[in-house]
Amino acid sequence: MNKLIVCIMGQNCERFIKMCLESVKNADGISYCDGGSTDKTLRIVRDFAFDYVDSFSKKPIIIIENKYNQEDKGMNGKQRNFYLNYLKKNYSDDWALCLDADEVVEDLSKIKEFIQTAKGGLYSVKMEHFIGDLGHVDNTVQTHYVLNRLFKINEAGYYDEVEHPV
Repeated sequence: MNKLIVCIMGQNCERFIKMCLESVKNADGISYCDGGSTDKTLRIVRDFAFDYVDSFSKKPIIIIENKYNQEDKGMNGKQRNFYLNYLKKNYSDDWALCLDADEVVEDLSKIKEFIQTAKGGLYSVKMEHFIGDLGHVDNTVQTHYVLNRLFKINEAGYYDEVEHPV
């Protein structure tokens, strides 16, 4: 049975992180890559992790940290490569779904079902994306997809070190 590991990337995302975590709580594992939060984000993730392990008999949510340099235009790609290297080292035979902390998966069970028969490759996933606060969903497009965020970990290459890598 193929396992799904969710990796969430964020920094100072206390307004969104719990909704993101709730939307993927049935994953086989969750890793949160923090860029140096100074708000309540890490406390929220740790509290959720405690409940997650207790309620769902899962492995704990793993928190990995890599300081995010807001001035570096290539930092988004560098941060994604940081968590990708972590995933390759620890979950190479599994599938990854990579999210930003302000993204919410509509139906994780469909993704878990899909990976049971999917061939390797890169897949785009439908989800909700918030802008500014929880009351404003990105409706600049009718359906929001994030490109190439679902993949078999041992087949993953790398992210370009640019502002918004795909």
